Amino acid sequence: MKALIPMIILLMIALTAGCGRTEKSRVSGGAPGYSRAAPDEIGHYLHVPSPAWEDQVVYFIITDLFNDGDTTNNDQGAGEYRKGGEYTFNGGDLKGITEKLGYIRELGATAIWITPPVANQWWNPERTLTGRHGYWASSFMEVDPHFGTLDEYRELSASLHKNGMCLIQDVVVNHTGDFFTYSGPYDPDDVTKNFKLRDLPQPTQFPFFHNDARKSEDREMAIYHFTPNIVNYLDNTTKRIYQFADLDDINTSNPLVREVLRASYNYWIGEVGVDGFRYDTPLYVEHDFWHDFIHSGDSTTPGVVTYARSLGKEFFLNFGETGVTAMPFEEQSTLEVASYLGTPDEPEMNSVMNYPLFHTIQRVFGEMQPTHLLTYRLESNQAIFDHPEHLINLIDDHNGERFLTRGSHGSFRQALMFILTIPGIPVIYYGTEQDLSRGYRQAMFRGGLGSPDRDQFQTDTESYKFLQQLITIRKNHAVLTRGTLEILRDSPEGPGVFAYRMNYNDEFALILMNTSRQEKLAAGIGTGLEPGLSLLPAYTLSGGSTEVVTDPEGNIHAFLPPQEGMIIFSEDSRKAPGSRVKGTVRIEPFPDQSVNKEMLNAEGSAEGVSTVIVIIDGDGSHKVQTTVDGKGRWSVEIPVHHLLNGVHHVMAYSKEMGRGKLLISDPQPFRLELESRLVARVEDPAGDDHGPGGSYSYPTYATFGHQQDITGVAVFGLGTNLKIELTMAEITRFWNPPNGFDHVLVNIYIDLPHQGGVPVLPLQNATMPDGGKWDYLISTAGYVNTFYTSEGAGPGKTGRVTGPVPLVQSDTAKHTITYLISAEALGFPESLEGTRIYINTWGGSPGALRPLKPRPEAWTFGGGEEHDPKMMDDTEVIWIRDTLER
Repeated sequence: MKALIPMIILLMIALTAGCGRTEKSRVSGGAPGYSRAAPDEIGHYLHVPSPAWEDQVVYFIITDLFNDGDTTNNDQGAGEYRKGGEYTFNGGDLKGITEKLGYIRELGATAIWITPPVANQWWNPERTLTGRHGYWASSFMEVDPHFGTLDEYRELSASLHKNGMCLIQDVVVNHTGDFFTYSGPYDPDDVTKNFKLRDLPQPTQFPFFHNDARKSEDREMAIYHFTPNIVNYLDNTTKRIYQFADLDDINTSNPLVREVLRASYNYWIGEVGVDGFRYDTPLYVEHDFWHDFIHSGDSTTPGVVTYARSLGKEFFLNFGETGVTAMPFEEQSTLEVASYLGTPDEPEMNSVMNYPLFHTIQRVFGEMQPTHLLTYRLESNQAIFDHPEHLINLIDDHNGERFLTRGSHGSFRQALMFILTIPGIPVIYYGTEQDLSRGYRQAMFRGGLGSPDRDQFQTDTESYKFLQQLITIRKNHAVLTRGTLEILRDSPEGPGVFAYRMNYNDEFALILMNTSRQEKLAAGIGTGLEPGLSLLPAYTLSGGSTEVVTDPEGNIHAFLPPQEGMIIFSEDSRKAPGSRVKGTVRIEPFPDQSVNKEMLNAEGSAEGVSTVIVIIDGDGSHKVQTTVDGKGRWSVEIPVHHLLNGVHHVMAYSKEMGRGKLLISDPQPFRLELESRLVARVEDPAGDDHGPGGSYSYPTYATFGHQQDITGVAVFGLGTNLKIELTMAEITRFWNPPNGFDHVLVNIYIDLPHQGGVPVLPLQNATMPDGGKWDYLISTAGYVNTFYTSEGAGPGKTGRVTGPVPLVQSDTAKHTITYLISAEALGFPESLEGTRIYINTWGGSPGALRPLKPRPEAWTFGGGEEHDPKMMDDTEVIWIRDTLER
């Protein structure tokens, strides 16, 4: 076969520019110093050396939704374009990205990653979705007309390089678009049986148009796996060779396919000067393919890294969408992700998307779970990866809801601070700097999806400046990009303190966070620094400037405001004036470390102070003060009914030394074991999951059954914490979701007595039964678990995101989904008596419910209109009527 790539190696062009390095040049709009590449400069700036990737900040763009630079290419005459449409092409293009490079550069990003620009299938066969995202290829070697031309792509690349920035292209090798399917039972011994070639434009690139299983030639060429849809994503065999979401699965073991794919993607390196690839769905492709695709030494069609190196790109970045589901305190997910780096004998990618850490970020910052989860995951990274500085770190992306749809604004900023101050390459999802929060795909330009009234390119907003400042801090301190990580403190009990230190040569950066909504005491954190140092933060999320002083042992003690984050650098430390703190505060060990009562007796001694404050888990909102008697003794009773069962720590301290100095005791542990008391139970009929009027039907996709049928609810009280156990007719895990169930969205509305609340059920076209109101909403799907207050809720708007998010567990054998809701999440009620609970089910995810139409479709409910109530099953209102005795 003839070589499919033009081997035009432009080594004769002077490599005077490079991504990650900015050449001084004239200003032509955008950020100061930004200059677009002129036509006669494009060849000069097309190929540049690789940067030090650990120093880069990547800005990820969905091309169609970013900026419309050329309105003439929007409508290609297939009815596929409608500006502002939910599923149609909106008009964003490559020229539009080039026009906004000044905006991106001013933010501080040094690289962009764009969704696949290749020619795509414009409509799916049902004409319900378009390929505007770029992942339904019809040709891997053409620019889709909606996105522009090859020359415009080259101009984008050259303009990036001229301004010291890099270009990463999204790559798909697992599948094309949906050009064939099976319309009946699949027979692996006769792949022609029930095979159907779609009646729509077919692939245009050789050999991918050989896709008709009814033709002997196409079967013999074996360009595709002629297979049906994946049903069980836990089955590795079918996951590798069956169709992902009806997208035609390419036979990547075929030598001809491998050669053509290498040639196709080398084309973009040679013609456009791409600096790196991000690989879509690598988990569905055999490992051997990646070694061949990336490192092949074939003289005609070499591997992409081999070819890039011939162009002077010594570190062509290759990272995969290794989207494994990572559960707390398990290492297998990290090992699976790391396997895509290959082995010394058969290397594969040189980086991966750090999805195990991504899931942990969602839990710790988004759901306000214990910060100890971060410690486990980061230490796992350090142990498994030789180069954690090359891992791709992110807080959200185009595969799920944006962070702000599930986490509070404070948590959002903490998560961003986190990925910008740990080893790895941070990725900023486009619009993050504008606090975009509409679902997971929203246009940046006026009139586009979710932005009807204005462009989203403001550079003077608080959110833009916040991210700009953090990126600047990262870029100006090599300790944050080149340093090694040392974890100093976490919180095993729940949200709270997380402290770590970055070390590089003789420099350090100390990062302190409090993920809780309550003030927390960060006590006795060993920093390894000399005693008596005054540490003044270079940056705080709150805008405060709290001074932190190391004690005689080099430890620090500080009260951190709710959802605070601070960064302290070695250059901001100095010797603190003042005398040594004198006195002691002690707390005695608990004689019985297992506590099953709702009050805890603590006692101890103190010298040199008259009062002592006792605190559990560093929670400043529930501290109790007591007096030291004439014998230097103190004692106090502390309420613990609001704590969750498990190990907690009690400390005593005094602030009488002045100037913010603390005398503080060592922590003493105890285990809380409050009795779980059944306070309500209701049964719900099986088989009533057909909507309020009994006419609704499930979506037609093969894996839907009766996952939304509630058959019973049991409610338990543990002090003033709440446990709700749902029994379901069916629980499935086809998609291996982190919450343990799929194909159902569970909505739990909680009404506490003597609070305001609202009657409307957001996005569900319904109100609370019996004229009631709700104060809190738990909305959970397989991949998202979100907790809202009713503040700001309305028919088309969920309430305010809050936390801690209830813990959720499922048991497929028992058909149960169990929620543990902390008293903290409920605002620390004194009693649960009079609480009302209402539960219903639907499909989709929090804030993004599946449509309802007269006739069901693959992912659409049937039997109603879009304005009808969106619930398949619901319970009666459940009352907690009995007093919970304490």
